[in-house]
Amino acid sequence: SRKLGAIVVNVEKENLKDKVMEISGGEGADFFIETSGAPIIQQGFDILKSGGEALLVGYSPKPQPINALDVVLRELTLKGSSGYNDETWKTGLKIVADHPSIAKSVISHVFNFDDLEKGFQVMLDRKAIKVAVNYP
Repeated sequence: SRKLGAIVVNVEKENLKDKVMEISGGEGADFFIETSGAPIIQQGFDILKSGGEALLVGYSPKPQPINALDVVLRELTLKGSSGYNDETWKTGLKIVADHPSIAKSVISHVFNFDDLEKGFQVMLDRKAIKVAVNYP
């Protein structure tokens, strides 16, 4: 993600809002993308500047409260995506076709189908960003 221009914040060691405000000169982020399902949606809203956008992709096992008044007063936009509609796949495939280096930089491990169990173990051990599987 750093290669693609993302700024990585380890929220176990750093305060997310403080770091974002430091980087943005106190303005906040244009957008927030939550992909893990972790209970941090309100933290994501807190780092957005007025008019910012939040995209929720991760599946949370429990409902997460948000401050709706904050969303309204700061004119935030909230969008959810299951990541599996036809348009999403078409867009993703076009990006990969047009910019193959992006996909290569995100895929951290590649396994043959016969080694699928090893691929799952790497993910479970949190040693992978994205695992690709070669299917015969």
